[in-house]
This record gives sequence, structure tokens and C-alpha cells, in this order.
Amino acid sequence: MNDQRRADHSDARNEDKKGSNDSSRGAGDNTSTIMEALASLQDASDLAQKLLTEVAEENTEAGKKREAALRGALAEGLDSIIDKMDKGLKETHAKLEEKIDKNFESSKKRWSEVVTENKEAIERVVDAQKQIQTDLEKRLNSLDDAFERSQDELRSKQDEQVEKLEKALQEVVGRFGEEQREALDEMSRDNEEQLGDMRSENEKKLGELRDEARDDLKDMRQKLEERFDKQENQLEDWSKDQVERIDALEEENRRLREMGERLEKSQGEMIEFFEQERDRAAEAAKQAEREEARRLNNAGVARFHAGDLEQAGELFDRAVRMDQRFAEAYNNLGLCLTEQGKHDDATVAFETAVELDPELGAGYNNLGYVLFKQQAYDAAIEMYKEAIGRSHDTSAAYTNLGNAYQKIGELEKAVEAWQQALEIDPGNDRAARHLKRYTAGVPSSDAKVKSGDNLPETADA
Repeated sequence: MNDQRRADHSDARNEDKKGSNDSSRGAGDNTSTIMEALASLQDASDLAQKLLTEVAEENTEAGKKREAALRGALAEGLDSIIDKMDKGLKETHAKLEEKIDKNFESSKKRWSEVVTENKEAIERVVDAQKQIQTDLEKRLNSLDDAFERSQDELRSKQDEQVEKLEKALQEVVGRFGEEQREALDEMSRDNEEQLGDMRSENEKKLGELRDEARDDLKDMRQKLEERFDKQENQLEDWSKDQVERIDALEEENRRLREMGERLEKSQGEMIEFFEQERDRAAEAAKQAEREEARRLNNAGVARFHAGDLEQAGELFDRAVRMDQRFAEAYNNLGLCLTEQGKHDDATVAFETAVELDPELGAGYNNLGYVLFKQQAYDAAIEMYKEAIGRSHDTSAAYTNLGNAYQKIGELEKAVEAWQQALEIDPGNDRAARHLKRYTAGVPSSDAKVKSGDNLPETADA
């Protein structure tokens, strides 16, 4: 594994150490005393190392906890700031939109009212003009009717006078002679001339009255047209003013929209900035957790090599709880559980390790080791095959593969696997012992096999 010492489950290595101790006990008393002193010194060294590790763990863990607490508080503070900024900017944006809507609706309503008022005023002017024109036409028609009636009455009176004169003339003519008749004719002609003059004078006066009425009507119509033109010019000026006001309102709304867009953009940038800061804080907290998990894992490796499986397992367990994607820590936890005989839990730990890191050869090798311990040799063979090619320590995997083949009676495959192990690592004593024993034809019951020779060799922690 990366940047770590490795724990070895090889009983062969333990047996070599045990053999060395047994041979030491067969020496003289001086040698025994020296070995006992060295053992005591080693025990004292291990105890001191354990104490130093525990103190370092406690101090580092406290510092990491404080750092994690500070980072958590920073992340919460950033979240609070983001929420407040988001809320404030949304409220400001809403107020701006409300103000824009109110200004627009107010201006639109006022403009509509003014248009309606001016339209009504124009309609009233037009109606008044039409009414005046109608009245003038009625008045002119009335004058025409009066003139016609006057003429009719005058003709009627003239006719009556003529008829009376003719009747009187006839009566006079009947009573007087020719001379009187001539006088009456002359009088009649004089009367006719006078009636003609009166008729002409009346027609002249009526014409003058008609001309005056028409002139008055023409003047009134001209004044009305001038007034209407003035109203039309005023309406045009008012329309231009309203257009300018609408343009100004649209310009103000455009500025407000731009302001809203700038605020929204600023809000987005600020939120993005705070989210980035929050993500950086969260990533820093995660990185701190990963570093703490690696520190715990390394401390567990130290305790594993010191033989303190219980404390090593606790450290590995804390490491995987702090970083749940730490494949190597799961692998090391599995090693501890295997040594403690907790094969089911070890299997789960190794399976989790290879699931997180499919290229972790040690995980497959160790999973095969647990299956081998449970006498599931076929399944163990499959795991050893998975380990081969994924790990830099494939010699151990080939050795374990040969052991599994030997257990199911396939000696040819077992020999081939041991030979492959020796080609990769000529110093592999276990593979050499197995190969020598089975190729020499020595029965297994007569062979001097050390304890652990038939146990698989696991990858180190």
C-alpha cells in the first residue's frame, strides 16, 4: 500500500523467528542472560513507542478536532452569509420590480385618463360646433321661410288691393263716365308702381337680411374652425408631450431593469463566490479528515506490527469511519479482523476495499486468505487469480494460489504456481519448501513441515 509499512500474516516468518528463539535458548547461561536483557530492552522500547504514539494521537486528534470544528463553523458562517445575501438581494429585486410596475401602471393610468379627458373635450367641441352649425342652418332656414312668407303675404295683399281696386274701378266706371275711367286707370297704374316699388324694397331688405345672416354664419363657422384648429394644435402638443413622457418613463424603466439585471448579476457572482468559498471550506475539511484518516491508519499499522491487534483495529475502524472511501484502511482493518478470527467481518472489510479500489491486489489476496481459512478453496483460488497482475507482490499471490491448488488435489497446477512464485522472487522460502517437498515425492505425512507452511501469505498492512 501507498506510504505505509505492511503487516505480514506469514506464519512462516513467525516460525522462523520462533526457531531462532528456540535455538537461542539452547546456548549457555551467558547467552540466555544477554537474550533476556535484549528482550526486556525490546519490550521497554515497544512500550515507550506505544506511549509516544498514544500521546501523539491524542494531541493530533485534539488539534484536528479543533481544526474540523473551526472549518465547520466557517462553512456554517458562509452558508448563513449566503442565505442572508440571497434573501436581501431577492427582497431588493422584488422591491425594484414592484416600483417599476407601480410607476408604469400609474403613468399608464394617468395617460389613459388624460387621453380620455382630451378625447371627451374634443368630442364636446365637435358636438358644440355641430350644434352651432345646426342652429345657424335652422336660423337661415327660418329666415328663408320668413322671407318666403313675407313675399307670399305681400303678394297676397297686393292681389287683394288690385282686386279691390279693380272691383272699385268697375263700380266707379259703372257710375262715372269715360273720364273717370281713365283717372282710375292712372290711379291703378300708380298703385301698381307703388306696389312694385314696395315689393322691390322688401325683396332688397330681405336679401340684405339674408346676406347678413349668411355673413354671420360664415364668421361663426370661421371662428369655430379657428377654435377647432387651436384645439387640434393643443391636442397635438399634448400628444407630443405624452409621447415624451412615455419615452421618459420607458427610459426610467429601462434603467431600473438594467439596475435589476446588475443586481441580479452581482447577486449571482456573490452567491457563486460564497459557494466557492463554502466548497473550498468543505473540501479543506474533507482533506483534513482524509489526512486524519491516513494518520490514524499509519498509527494502526505501527500498532499492528507491535502486536497490539485490538488498538490497531480501533485505529483502522476510526480511519474508515472518517474517510469511507479509504480502501487501504479497509484492507488493514480486514487484516486485524482476520488475525482476531472474525472472518465474516474481515470478508466484508476486504470486499469493501476491492469495491472502492478494483486495482488493489492486496485486497483480493487477503480476501482469498480469509476464504482459505474457511476451507473455501475454489473461491480462494478465484481471489488469488484476481490478485495476480494487480499487485507488485505477486510472488506471494502465486504461493497462496499453489497452496490452494494443493488443498484440492491439483498438484500439477500447484507446482506450476510455486515455480512462478520463485521466478518472480527467488528468495521466496515458502514456495521453495513446498516445491522441494512435492517435486521430491516426499509424502506429506513424513515431511518436516513447519507450522504455517500450508497457510496463505497475505499482503501487508
